[in-house]
Amino acid sequence: MILTPSLTVRLLCAVTLMATFGGLAVGARRTQEPDEPTVTLNTEVVLVNVVATTKDRFAAGLEMDDFAVTENGIPQVIEYFGAEETPFAVAILLDVSGSMEFKFRLARMAAARFMDRVRPTSRVAVYLFGSEVRRVQDFTPGGRDLDDSVWDASPKGITKMYDGIVLAAQHLQERPEQRRAILLLSDGADYGSGESYDDAVDAAQDAGVTVYGIDLAPIGQSGASSRADELRSRAVLTGFSNKSGGRFFNTKSDGTGLNEAFEQIVDELGHQYTLGYSPTNLKRDGTWRAISVTSPRPGLRIRARSGYRAPTQ
Repeated sequence: MILTPSLTVRLLCAVTLMATFGGLAVGARRTQEPDEPTVTLNTEVVLVNVVATTKDRFAAGLEMDDFAVTENGIPQVIEYFGAEETPFAVAILLDVSGSMEFKFRLARMAAARFMDRVRPTSRVAVYLFGSEVRRVQDFTPGGRDLDDSVWDASPKGITKMYDGIVLAAQHLQERPEQRRAILLLSDGADYGSGESYDDAVDAAQDAGVTVYGIDLAPIGQSGASSRADELRSRAVLTGFSNKSGGRFFNTKSDGTGLNEAFEQIVDELGHQYTLGYSPTNLKRDGTWRAISVTSPRPGLRIRARSGYRAPTQ
């Protein structure tokens, strides 16, 4: 996520980063003497949520010095570091296209169990995408049930996946929580969206959203016209996950592994580290900026989003 002009940081004479866990407040004020001139500066801060693991477990107790960040290969100074378990906001995107007829019940039940596992301090919204994209449940505290409209929905129509991701990312960008995710459950590729794949990737990156792609149609069981189509569908879900620092989950057609995937996602969202830096490149040229997060610690595996697109104004 990059804090753009709508979230411009206004400073008086100094820049400091502070975290408040209903959202991130960036900035500091020094008491102004009566005759002291006021200097107002604008800056931008890029936030990167990071998952760090050692073997098969999350790496706990890491500190700022355990991470290094580069942007387009240029080292950046980490100015904000958060390791606490903080609230997160999640958008569940459920595919309700016609091909989901026999899988939607499983996906819906898994989404309900996910809601049960999320703490009340975090928020979950539910979107359905088929021939249209609808937010059928606004951001609701964890621990509550799915809205009746989710239970009443029936699969039909085409698959406007990219439109769904863009809309959910836009809504998540407006949220105060700095840890944001999309759970994307589908059994096929996009068909009929007005937005493109690149548009959807950019929207997720701009909002600092981690995408978890969950494939509900194993190869050979999706009903697609060819194996090549199935592989392309899987590549789309994997691409969203890899570019945003998330994970791709492949489940079986009988739903085996779906609940386990949701459990792992809840656990992971509660064990992220958040890094913030002011980019050395201040040009507002709309170019892609590649982010790399590494660690000097041996054996530590890092997963984070691949970059962001610079603002243009």
